[in-house]
Amino acid sequence: MRVESNDLFSFLFEQYYNDVYKFTYLLARDEEIAKDAVQEAFCEGLVRFKTLKDISKFRAWIISISSNKAIDIMRKNARNIPSKNMDQIAATYAEEPVYEIIKKEDEDKILRLLNKLEDKYRKIIILKYCYELPEEEIATILQLPKGTVKSRLYRSRKKLKDMLNGLEARGEGQ
Repeated sequence: MRVESNDLFSFLFEQYYNDVYKFTYLLARDEEIAKDAVQEAFCEGLVRFKTLKDISKFRAWIISISSNKAIDIMRKNARNIPSKNMDQIAATYAEEPVYEIIKKEDEDKILRLLNKLEDKYRKIIILKYCYELPEEEIATILQLPKGTVKSRLYRSRKKLKDMLNGLEARGEGQ
């Protein structure tokens, strides 16, 4: 029995859409840009699907396409994407237990610091710690040598640590 490539692509779309969207959203920090980039990536992926030689690399391949699409859209827009609106944050916390509020504040702090990193460092952190990918797969997605991935991972962790220490020194880290 032969599986049609469109059926296989549909299956892979359903399998990986959420992962691709989450990565792209964390990269772009904007829901609309992420949706547009993911849609464009899957459209391009469908057109170029037959050129993919190793189906096991689909996830890395489509995340790479989506990442590039998001960067292209952000460059076209040439604007900074604002963080969460303070009213929205306050509304979110209004009815939650204290420990949940503290956890979300810590997550927001980490996301704010992550957003301050250059794209090349932010991508590495997202892929390593949000998706728990090994360096080899990160290298494939970003089309970089494994050694470059390791050094950027080291630098990005150091930059995050330095930023966190800076917050704590200013009294903003508590």
